[in-house]
Amino acid sequence: MTGSATSSGVTLAAFGSANNGAVFATGFLTTGATIRTCTPDTGWTEVHDFGTTYAGAAGAASLETQFRASNDTSATGTWSAGGYIGSMGVEIKAAGAGGSTSAQARRRRQRTFGTGPYL
Repeated sequence: MTGSATSSGVTLAAFGSANNGAVFATGFLTTGATIRTCTPDTGWTEVHDFGTTYAGAAGAASLETQFRASNDTSATGTWSAGGYIGSMGVEIKAAGAGGSTSAQARRRRQRTFGTGPYL
């Protein structure tokens, strides 16, 4: 997490298959009520780009997610201003020929710390 950065990226290990894809998420935190926006990496598809204020508009948090169906092991998000940024990337395994994929449902619990809700 960096206090004055405007971009953050990740580099994943080599993919297990050329058919696998990836998802990238980056978050932004700053003081003040200005919600920031993020520009996705070239060739990546932006899925989400949203934000919220908290603590009586004393701070703002934003989240941006991207997806790429092809075999690209690096991703970057560029924010509209500097602030505290954290990022993560995940390889998504392609479904096998004739097979199926399944995902286990996970229960979400909401916790409250101070004045902001966190999942």
